[in-house]
Amino acid sequence: MRGKKTVFFLTATALALLGATTRFEDAAHSMGLLSLRGGKVRHPPVFTAGKDRYTLIATATVLPPFSGDVRVLLEGGPAMEYALYNSQPGFDLGLRPHPTFQEGVYHGIKPGDRLALWVVMKPGEGVAEGHSCEKTGVSLAFYEASGRKELLRIPIDFRKDGERGHAGESH
Repeated sequence: MRGKKTVFFLTATALALLGATTRFEDAAHSMGLLSLRGGKVRHPPVFTAGKDRYTLIATATVLPPFSGDVRVLLEGGPAMEYALYNSQPGFDLGLRPHPTFQEGVYHGIKPGDRLALWVVMKPGEGVAEGHSCEKTGVSLAFYEASGRKELLRIPIDFRKDGERGHAGESH
């Protein structure tokens, strides 16, 4: 019995280490702070250009005093087809309420909430050629739903294969 547990543990560890060394070129993550002052991006996403599809996992913490509804849009050009998916806990313990997400709008956001959003993008022609966000202007924008006050803007960078990301790192 003990030998089976050891083999299982070693196999699981080997698979986890192998998975940790693999980076999917069509996926990236970003972290930010959503606020009435326009927010702050703490970790911008960097993609390798030329892929058929990209997946961005964007997380943000809501800073006081903001509360209300937030509209999320993918902006800039060249235009991309995109879909937004809210990340919910796999098993909700009911310790705190979660904002709802319908048709690109978060409802009932409160200070301290943590948002996690999956953005699946199908690139346009310019992105496939490999242009940085400064050239394309593609960004994920969070606006106050009752108006156009920008709460957070996350620039999305598409690099040619081999180009370095922010802080000299590739993502």
